[in-house]
Amino acid sequence: MMPFSMLRSWGLGLVGWVILGIGIYCVYYWSQQPTREIVELPDGREIVVNAREDHWPYLAAGITIIAWSVLGVPVMHLIGAGFRREDDPAPERTGQQQWVETSDGTRLNVEIYGNPAGPVLVFTHGWSLDSTEWFYVKRQLADTCRIVVWDLPGLGRSHGSSDGNYSLEKMAGDLSAVVNAVAPSESVLLVGHSIGGMITQTYCRVFATEAQQRVAGLVLVHTTYQNPVTTALGAPLLQALQPLIAMLNYVSIPLAPLVWLSNWQSYLNGSLHIASRISSFAGGQTWGQIDYASRLCTAAWPAVVARGNLAMLEFNERETLPRIEIPTLVIGGQHDRLTKMSASQFIEQQIPHGLLVKVDAGHLGLWERHDEVCGAIAEFAQKYGTSEVSPAIEAIHKAPQS
Repeated sequence: MMPFSMLRSWGLGLVGWVILGIGIYCVYYWSQQPTREIVELPDGREIVVNAREDHWPYLAAGITIIAWSVLGVPVMHLIGAGFRREDDPAPERTGQQQWVETSDGTRLNVEIYGNPAGPVLVFTHGWSLDSTEWFYVKRQLADTCRIVVWDLPGLGRSHGSSDGNYSLEKMAGDLSAVVNAVAPSESVLLVGHSIGGMITQTYCRVFATEAQQRVAGLVLVHTTYQNPVTTALGAPLLQALQPLIAMLNYVSIPLAPLVWLSNWQSYLNGSLHIASRISSFAGGQTWGQIDYASRLCTAAWPAVVARGNLAMLEFNERETLPRIEIPTLVIGGQHDRLTKMSASQFIEQQIPHGLLVKVDAGHLGLWERHDEVCGAIAEFAQKYGTSEVSPAIEAIHKAPQS
């Protein structure tokens, strides 16, 4: 997700609590009606009636609203189990697991899959998600590639730093630590989705020498080159709202438990699924993909998400792109509302050895069009991803720097 995701969290949370409150009030109103009430008939006789019986619609409406607020999506899962497909994303963690610890106390979960003799691809996932995002990659590239996935600090199974630092430069350092831990003497390809692509660009600036010596290729998937507020759909409005976006992220750090509960309610009542469908997909998605994206966003601790969101507001690697002398595959979604295609086009134009692949998808095109995305990555890895630096890469490395 992006910095403006807190607009969604607070907006859906407020609506969810209001709807739940309406349901509770309906039940309360019904409960306040007398169980015995004397009514005088026109002929002067008096009879005893149960006033609650006349107000049963309030009870029915209240129970329905409350039930949907806390059980709507689980009930849908039970009723429509057939909606889930076997190839929908799932929280599979079956690879070789290891921990990478950094000097600031961060403990990163790393998992290795696939062919030990294949080219090494290190995958960095998007924000608010975790390394299980690479579900299709692990299935479709495992025969030919060595796949390294890791959880960003504070997400998935990784622990955050003790000082609460979630800057892009800090996470670029985490990426460097992972690369050196899993492939200390081999060249690697770096693949980054969304914030993962931003971290990869920052890595190329902060660790320029290491990147030049160790990285055979880059794959930047559905990402941007500067503050995501400026390259999303509706950028003028989002830029005007940036002070509010920043404030909501700052407030979400101390109020993380409340935001977390609100996110879960939005997940349970289905409103988060609607938001995920609109923001991250283009129409080729499955219900299971929408549900898993929503579940990962719900599970992410809001204080961690907020700190990363604030870091993204400061992101700008526009000047770094022309200095990246590494072959780069840029994958952009033609219907990506969070990072518009124009951002991918700019990255491809600015990087000297860039190649752009367009997919008919949204921000989670790596799920929605996983065959196309995995195919493009596989072809790129076959061309550049050898354990030894290829002659083409070596020529770039040895070329005089301007």
